[in-house]
Amino acid sequence: MATIAIYGGNGYAGDAIRAEAVGRGHEVVAVSRFGSARSADAAAYALAGDIHDPVSVAQIAERADVVVVSIPGNEIEGKLLVEAIPGLLSAADRHGTRVGIVGGSGTLLASECGNRLMDTDDVPPTAMPSSKGQAAVLDLLHSSGVGSWFYVSPPVEFGAHTPQPPAGSYLLGGDVLRCDSNGESRLSVEDLALAVLDEIEQPKHENVRFSVIGAY
Repeated sequence: MATIAIYGGNGYAGDAIRAEAVGRGHEVVAVSRFGSARSADAAAYALAGDIHDPVSVAQIAERADVVVVSIPGNEIEGKLLVEAIPGLLSAADRHGTRVGIVGGSGTLLASECGNRLMDTDDVPPTAMPSSKGQAAVLDLLHSSGVGSWFYVSPPVEFGAHTPQPPAGSYLLGGDVLRCDSNGESRLSVEDLALAVLDEIEQPKHENVRFSVIGAY
C-alpha cells in the first residue's frame, strides 16, 4: 500500500483518481485549497493545502510516496501551476517521493513531426490558457533534471464537458495523439484513473510524458 497525495483531489480527474486509489487499498490524501472532497470516504483524508505554499508542499511530500497534481495550467488567483513545480520537485526529491502530473491534450503532437494540438484549430480558444500553462509545466519537467516524475496526457475528447463511458481498459501512447482502431481518440475519467494508478503501482514511464486513450 502506498500513500498517495492528490492536489486537486476534489476535481473531476482528481476525484476519480482518489476513488480508484482507495479501491486498490492505498492511503489517500485529497489536497485542495479548502480541504474538501467530492465524495465522503473514510479511506481518503481531505486536507487543506496550497501547492504554492512551500511549507505545505514539503509536509505533504514528506508524508506521501507519490504526489499527483491534477490542477489546470491556467492562472488561478494570480498564480500559474508552473510556478509551483520547482518547489514541488525539490521537496519530492528530498523525500524520495514521485510526482505525477495530469496534463492536457494541447501539448500532444497532431502527427509525427507535426504541430502540437494547441497550435492547431483542434484546441478551442477557451482552452488555450490551460494548454499554454500545461506546456510550460511539461517544458520545465523536461529541463529540470530533478526528481522522479511522470506526466500523463488524455486526448481532446476527455473532461467534464464531454464525459465518455468507461471502456474498462486503455491504450498507451507517447507524444503523438493516438487513435484507436475506429479512428477515435477519447477517454473516460475512470479509465484515466486506471492508467494513473497502474503507473503508480508498476512504473513504466520514468521522467517522461505518456498519453492514454480508452480501448473501446
